Amino acid sequence: MKGMENINPARIEHYFTPEVCVGSECNNACLFCSVGSPTAFKWKTLDEIKEEMKVLRQVANNVKFTGGEVTIRKDLAEMISFAKSLGFQKIIVETNGRMFYYEDFTKKIFEAGATDFLISIHGHKPEIHDALTRIPGSFEQTVEGLKNLAKYYKGGVGVNVVITRPNYKYLPEIVSFLSTVPVKHITLSFITVCGAAARNRSIVPKKSEVIPYVKKAIDGLKNQMVSLNHFPVCLLAGYEKYARFMKVPIRTQIKNPNYIITLESQLAKVMTKGEKCKQCKYDNLCEGLWKEYVNLYGFDEFMPVPGRKLQNIEEFEAELRGM
Repeated sequence: MKGMENINPARIEHYFTPEVCVGSECNNACLFCSVGSPTAFKWKTLDEIKEEMKVLRQVANNVKFTGGEVTIRKDLAEMISFAKSLGFQKIIVETNGRMFYYEDFTKKIFEAGATDFLISIHGHKPEIHDALTRIPGSFEQTVEGLKNLAKYYKGGVGVNVVITRPNYKYLPEIVSFLSTVPVKHITLSFITVCGAAARNRSIVPKKSEVIPYVKKAIDGLKNQMVSLNHFPVCLLAGYEKYARFMKVPIRTQIKNPNYIITLESQLAKVMTKGEKCKQCKYDNLCEGLWKEYVNLYGFDEFMPVPGRKLQNIEEFEAELRGM
């Protein structure tokens, strides 16, 4: 435990939202799935999930249910109700959105106490989205799911777009399409080279090739908020404020008389940096690159940003305010 930084529980959401991964089973078969397989990890019991929530509630006000695909579990409403009974302020459902095609299901989940929804959609038309999910009709179900959610949830649904070789040139069109459906926040997430993507590496583009399309997509945004995930800040000149993949302290401990539970990021085990990164002003904040991405493309496309090294996320935010 030496060197462990304890973070005030009230501030934990400043760094991350704790997740409850319910299992890896899914009704999509995405080419880029970071989990890799429906049998990658076991389907947790409801009692196990409740115990996880009790622990997380000691350090967090918000919780996110993820998988696999959470909505194919028949006990999802019960999980959400239990989270509500524990006093979680935000109860987030991360999903491919297909089950929300059914209005009765949508109403049931909303009434159970879910407060936020993060829906995955990866194209602006079926030919792109369905090819990536490998499920014909998934685009139609997800889009209708978004519309159904809008009937019950007025806070504005969030959407996650995983950026791959088949869709990156269409990012401006995808963002434009999402402005026609009830979406409030868009996260553009570069594909992570793990799980299924590690077996389907041909769908992994170079980050530097993607950036012009990302910037054009942001420039075309209307009323939606946007975040960029898995992009190092050195690539985002002029668009730094959209970066969300930053190295911040997310380690904390839950201390009881008989045990200590430690919550911390495991990213350091799968990320790496190049020698040039030490010269970059963002070195202390940058997570670096997935090791598998470096195995594909190396570091040549990344150049250090000159300037005084920023020491923490607060300095980064202060610099943004001064731009």
